[in-house]
Amino acid sequence: CADVILKSRKQDVLELYGLSETIGNGHLKVICATYIRDRFAFFLERFGDKHLKEYLDESDYTGMMRAHNERLAAERRLSAKGEVLQKERVNISENEMSQGYYPLKCLLQGVDWPEGVEPSRREEYLSPDDFFAVFGMSKEAFKNECRYKRLRMKKEKGLF
Repeated sequence: CADVILKSRKQDVLELYGLSETIGNGHLKVICATYIRDRFAFFLERFGDKHLKEYLDESDYTGMMRAHNERLAAERRLSAKGEVLQKERVNISENEMSQGYYPLKCLLQGVDWPEGVEPSRREEYLSPDDFFAVFGMSKEAFKNECRYKRLRMKKEKGLF
């Protein structure tokens, strides 16, 4: 059935979609809807908004149109041109860099991290007091948390 659809003309796929509902074939309807969804931009350009509304269920049409508009918005955002941002350089004193620890301001996203800092483990460069102030727990308790929880906390604090 899917092979027939893939070899059909686009107009035939729309008619099959409508026919599938008439004969009560849910499987055929799903196959046609998937085919149309994956090529929605083409169908929209070729047949127009009004024609698609006539053939598709309201919920299918609304979902496909929303996904299409979201994809277009994402493409516009990605193609927008702007300035390349330079990472901010944070100056720290020798006193702040005691015992291999760095203050939080040096380890945040968008900052030029100190040399030797491993990006995926920036939280480890916080002093125990700073770590507790940021995460509300000790380093040991943090290491005992599930990986997804640690990642979520790091994202929330700008250390991911």
